[in-house]
Amino acid sequence: MNIAPAQLLVDFSLELATDLLSALLIVLLVVRRLHRIYPVFFFYWICDASVTAILYFPLRLETVSRIRVGWLLVQWVLYFLLVLELVDRILEDHPGLARIGRRVVQFVMLAAAAAAVYSLRFDSTPHSPINEKVRLLLESERAVAACLLLFLLTIILFLWRFPVRLSRNTKAYLWGFTVFFLVKTLAPFLINSRGSDFFETADTIHMTGVLLCQVMWLLAVTRTGVETTPAFPRNWSIVDQRKALSTLDSFEQQISRTRGR
Repeated sequence: MNIAPAQLLVDFSLELATDLLSALLIVLLVVRRLHRIYPVFFFYWICDASVTAILYFPLRLETVSRIRVGWLLVQWVLYFLLVLELVDRILEDHPGLARIGRRVVQFVMLAAAAAAVYSLRFDSTPHSPINEKVRLLLESERAVAACLLLFLLTIILFLWRFPVRLSRNTKAYLWGFTVFFLVKTLAPFLINSRGSDFFETADTIHMTGVLLCQVMWLLAVTRTGVETTPAFPRNWSIVDQRKALSTLDSFEQQISRTRGR
């Protein structure tokens, strides 16, 4: 497949920009003293920047492919840890609900792993080149990202229904990774539906989405962004707000009683 020089330039520019923003995110999280509040988020970008730095060295194509496969598998684990960290931040004032949220994430993890493994069964050439294996893993990533995207959308619906107060940093965390997993779900879908000729375009869409998420995190996640406000700027009446909070408290009490049995 021939790639136009303009496409190569765009891809190189986007990849370089995301690499630089990854490094900048790491620095700013430390400077803003947020790396201890969001340790998994911080660790993810440390790993991302480290792998990127290794790939800038002159390596054999097979070695590069193996590194990409290994990093992809590590990413899957980190994705679930990121969502777990997000659940803890969102429901930190509701430990019972947070406990249920963590169990749901564990179930989602198992479901996503099963879906990913199932997608790999379509590989009918077990001795295919490693590049083919990379392609299959990228396609199976769609299942992982889609499961996490559905879970985050469920969280957003929950936050719309109940007046849970979140910091601006946690809101940025939530919305950023919702877009992040949306892009990672759509890119493999576009490749499958449009064919391999659409690979470069889908990859450009993917990198652009990641770049926009990084820019948003850089601008939104700040040291002063710890003040809490309702997740959505809805005009809650006092009666409705008390009723919603009373429902949350009832959930908490019921979970506590169930656990105490």
